[in-house]
Amino acid sequence: MSVAYVGPEEIWVGGGYCGQLEFYAYMLHSIDGGTTWTVEGTDINGQYANDLSFISSSRGWASTFNAVQQSGLIEFKVWTSETFLQ
Repeated sequence: MSVAYVGPEEIWVGGGYCGQLEFYAYMLHSIDGGTTWTVEGTDINGQYANDLSFISSSRGWASTFNAVQQSGLIEFKVWTSETFLQ
């Protein structure tokens, strides 16, 4: 499990479940200092998020590994109408 603070109130938590036949990552996101949480990235099957890094509220990365210990990198972006205007 990993925790990344974007600011004093914004927190991301990554981890996962490693079972005998199941392997999946999860991401939790809070914008109120951890009082409430939103589940993000629920479709990350076959991976476990073991480290997080965020450069802003809308962009970050999670390093992952799978059942045979192969590692990967997942990029998170929040797409808004402004994203396409840059």
